[in-house]
Amino acid sequence: MFAVPLRAKYAELSGRLLHNQFQRALYLESTESSNDLKSEIYAVVDYPFATVNTALNNCLWLWHDWPPRHERLPVNHRQG
Repeated sequence: MFAVPLRAKYAELSGRLLHNQFQRALYLESTESSNDLKSEIYAVVDYPFATVNTALNNCLWLWHDWPPRHERLPVNHRQG
């Protein structure tokens, strides 16, 4: 299910993964507009996909509630 798209993306990025400022198989792609920021990180890791997938999914709780509630700025929902 994931193998074909992953191999295609790897083929597309192979040059960037091999030759970059990180000096390892890592590529960062980032775009910014006036109201949006999007980043994607691609890396070759020496672990089975299932292991990496589980590890990344287990880390999602770190970002789910970020920043911590006590560090959030109050939001004023009133306009004008």
